[in-house]
Amino acid sequence: MKSYYITGAENLPRRTIIDCVYKAIHPLKLPYGTNALVSFFIDCLAALDSRNGTLFYLVTDEGYICASAFTYKAFSSDKSSPHLHILSVPQKYQGRGYGKEILKLALSQTSEDGNISAECKIDIFPFFKKYGFNLKTTLQHDDFGEMAKIHHGNNPEKNLFFKPILSEEYADQYLKEYIDYQNYIRQQKLSS
Repeated sequence: MKSYYITGAENLPRRTIIDCVYKAIHPLKLPYGTNALVSFFIDCLAALDSRNGTLFYLVTDEGYICASAFTYKAFSSDKSSPHLHILSVPQKYQGRGYGKEILKLALSQTSEDGNISAECKIDIFPFFKKYGFNLKTTLQHDDFGEMAKIHHGNNPEKNLFFKPILSEEYADQYLKEYIDYQNYIRQQKLSS
């Protein structure tokens, strides 16, 4: 198993970046739904383009992505910490320790002082608790049900992070990239 990360557009082809982002978020379709999946895609791609996020992923020896995490950077403030936006493991790779490994990688590469915030469905919180996350509060989300706001590190007040705010024009551009990639996947399936 090998680990990789992308911190921005770098020198990678756009299709490679889109492919990695899509594969990172795709396991989240079942628990969160298609609308959330599109939103995650747009959030991650915009943060990578503005160099305000990092996509981590683990690849099996056979070349398949078996776990992913996406973090937003903190900004200059003593109330700021990075934010774990996504942690996903495709169903066929769950239960093999890949979630733990990608979480450890994201924590070690993202947070200088060990502080990082996150949100998750309440039933997933026990996984994070095993690795030092604490429950700050819960909230009821209209689409996802009960959610937990969680924090890792010794300063739970450090919960601000940088998330790009997009104009409608840029949001439409990222949505078009998502749709184009969906069409690309359909064509690949039809030709195989």
